[in-house]
Order: sequence, then structure tokens, then C-alpha cells
Amino acid sequence: MNLVNSSQAPNKLSHRRPLSQLSNATTVIQSKVFRALLLFATISLGGCATPYQSFELFGRGGYQEKRISDDFYQVIYYGNGATSMDALNSLLMYRSADLTLTNGYDYFVIQSGRARMPLSTLGGFRTAEHTIKLFKGQPDMQGPLARFTYDARLVKERFGQQISQQK
Repeated sequence: MNLVNSSQAPNKLSHRRPLSQLSNATTVIQSKVFRALLLFATISLGGCATPYQSFELFGRGGYQEKRISDDFYQVIYYGNGATSMDALNSLLMYRSADLTLTNGYDYFVIQSGRARMPLSTLGGFRTAEHTIKLFKGQPDMQGPLARFTYDARLVKERFGQQISQQK
């Protein structure tokens, strides 16, 4: 004869969590592991500043450009967390000058531009970009666009030594 009332018997499974709680706990652990791996990858890849190179998604950044017309380009430079915004702007200017000379032009005028820093502490690329118009001949340094006008040879000369030290 069973003297223990089945309603009063201890539940052998009472020490276990419901499946919904296990699922949430697993998700939290997976999220923490993912964040740790992402942070490790960011530190590993971002340990060195971005060099002068074309963009590599899983690399340290680099430049991209989009040809809008024969003499009009959008130029973007992506930098990792170890690249200062000053260095990023220098790389962008150098790429713009290089692109100008490569296409047979002498100077460029910045039409528009912007910069962005990622909000996340887990990484992401800083970006600096501008749209440029390319010209041949001598730049007009007295006109209304003089402060946005750059002689490509002078820009390469000015930033060249700084860029070569980053390689």
C-alpha cells in the first residue's frame, strides 16, 4: 500500500527549468560568445591603422570610388578603429589626387563631402567621402570655389610621405 498521496509526492523534475527559460539562457550565452568573438576579430583586424589600399571587406579598410561621369567621381575611404579621422581624411585626399592624375587631369574641386564614425563599440568602419569634379590646366585659386580646389600634384606631394609611412 502506497502511503504517500500522489499530490504530495515531490516532483522529481522540479529542479529543472522550463524549456522557455532554457531557450532564453542559451540565447544569452550565444549572444555573449558572439560579442566576444566579434570583439576579438575587431581587435585582431583593427590593431593596425588602415593603409593606402583598395577596400577589403574583411580587411583593414581602404578606398572605393564610383565614376559618375568622365570627370565626376564619388570617392569613399573606410578606416578601422585604429585610424584617426585626420589620417582618414589624408588618405581620402591622397586617393582623390591619385585618381585625378591617373585619369589625365590636373586638379579637382570637392563638390560635397561628409564623414561618419560608427556608434558601436564593437567595431565598424569610419568613413570619409566626397564627390569631386576633375579639371585640366591651372586651378582658379581666386574664384568662389578656391577653398575647395586642390592641385593633385601638390596634394600627392603633401600627403605622400605620410601615406608611405603607413604602409
